[in-house]
Amino acid sequence: MPLNEVAIEEQYYILAASDLPAERALVLKQDDTFALFDRFGDIDSKVSAGEGLYHKGTRFLSCFKLKFANGRPLLLSSTVRRDNVLLAADLTNPDVYYEGRIFLHRGTLHIYRSHVLWEGHLYQRVRVRNYARSSVDLSLTIEFGADYADIFEVRGSKRDQKGSLREPEVGDGEVVLSYEGLDALVRRTTIRSAAPPQVTLPSAMHFTLRLDPDEERCVDLSFSCEIGDEIPKNSDYVHALGRASSAAESSDRLASAVTTSNDLFNAWLARSRADLNMLLTAVPEGMYPYGGVPWFTTPFGRDGIITALECLWTAPAIAKGVLGYLSATQARDVSPEQDAEPGK
Repeated sequence: MPLNEVAIEEQYYILAASDLPAERALVLKQDDTFALFDRFGDIDSKVSAGEGLYHKGTRFLSCFKLKFANGRPLLLSSTVRRDNVLLAADLTNPDVYYEGRIFLHRGTLHIYRSHVLWEGHLYQRVRVRNYARSSVDLSLTIEFGADYADIFEVRGSKRDQKGSLREPEVGDGEVVLSYEGLDALVRRTTIRSAAPPQVTLPSAMHFTLRLDPDEERCVDLSFSCEIGDEIPKNSDYVHALGRASSAAESSDRLASAVTTSNDLFNAWLARSRADLNMLLTAVPEGMYPYGGVPWFTTPFGRDGIITALECLWTAPAIAKGVLGYLSATQARDVSPEQDAEPGK
């Protein structure tokens, strides 16, 4: 009998238990924090080496997976919102099958999973709605892990020496993963749940929910990227989404509005503006367009100057940030390793 073919009351049934593999990466970025997810909103660096939550050049999450009834939900659709602020994945349950009986038919639950980045945090909300005519007991598991790989290491560079991972600290609805680097700085990933899970482990949180017909419940988590004494202020999903959306609107207002009689051309302009806004990163001198997401999330001098020049007619504030930053960070010494020389 094929793997997903089961016998139910003397009839054969193809069990919906898995989905086709996902290839396309979904990207979020906010200032010096960015993340690469698969189409489910998961992170698994063992499957796709580049996936992860990155902050200031280090990967603070290398594993971040949602499990439903010990398996993976089925994917309906996923996308990044037009302003590049929110990643949203629509999921549903697979068939839950045990001892010749299906306890929960596929498509009974709608699972809406969304992510937003704000001020060194990843915020996640999992919203589950029951469309059955009876109550449903379900289990959700969030798995996580961090390897604290340097971004150049992720891209293939080899390191002769590495720092050391510390033992995870487990509290009530909170887990702290940490790593002491060769620079003597301790980097931490603090995972917090808004509502205490039923079980908290060093690598997972387990939630048990009971949903009445047409009832909806949410599970909110935050992941904080901390370096030494630099601990970003924790917030909640709703507040972070509101602040990030407002910031995107403010960035959008940096540029003059251009509209035409062609809707497709207008959509192209809006997409280009949103992509440029995602690259804009706050620096002490203003806003600087980073080189590119994901692997060039850093200032590039020539790229920044060209971008500022091309946007001068519509967004002069970008040029102010670029010129101020490059003036403040000019090299003073010759350094072949950094390709630096005075004035460069």
